[in-house]
Amino acid sequence: MVEDNYLKLQRYSEKLLKDNFIIIKSTEKDKVLQQIALYIDALVFNIVSILCVISVINNSSKITTKTLEVGRKYIDTKCNFSYTKLQSKMSGGRLGSATFLGATEPMYSENNPTNNLLTIDLNGEYIRPQIGGAKDKTRKIIYYLINNVLKYHHITTDKNIKEQICKIICFHLNCLTKQLKICNKPLYLNYVNKVVKKNKIFHISS
Repeated sequence: MVEDNYLKLQRYSEKLLKDNFIIIKSTEKDKVLQQIALYIDALVFNIVSILCVISVINNSSKITTKTLEVGRKYIDTKCNFSYTKLQSKMSGGRLGSATFLGATEPMYSENNPTNNLLTIDLNGEYIRPQIGGAKDKTRKIIYYLINNVLKYHHITTDKNIKEQICKIICFHLNCLTKQLKICNKPLYLNYVNKVVKKNKIFHISS
């Protein structure tokens, strides 16, 4: 990941936590934000990569609506949350484990082939207002990462499918935030890692 984009993800992570009233332990602030940024990068890479692999298996170089349908079911098995159950109870998403601190480059780099959060309507047209930040900023960061992973896998898709992929990612981010709120004390690195460890979709491959 280009350093500037990694720093943007850290700033986004900080705003995500702040807007959801999650306080970070002062002595671990930098490590927590760095780790969450890595997890967000891993989340996008994993979700888009799963869809790309499904496309390749089906002898296609494009992610289609059918690919998305199959991919959602598979992604759901990598998390502790069910899309169906979550949509009826909350508005959210989530993460998994990574190359942890120091892994400032994503797998697709050129150097290596308030209690009630917003609701994400997976079947609708829009991501509702914000997940810890303005909609446009959220979309810009996530779309940038989505496009890079697609380019890495040499896979294409249309605007509508990208929108659906973005919604799935936002869904998981909201679930992550929901889980981090349960900490009930200033957020610390081990707790973040514990939450992510239970959700493989956030894991970074070594």
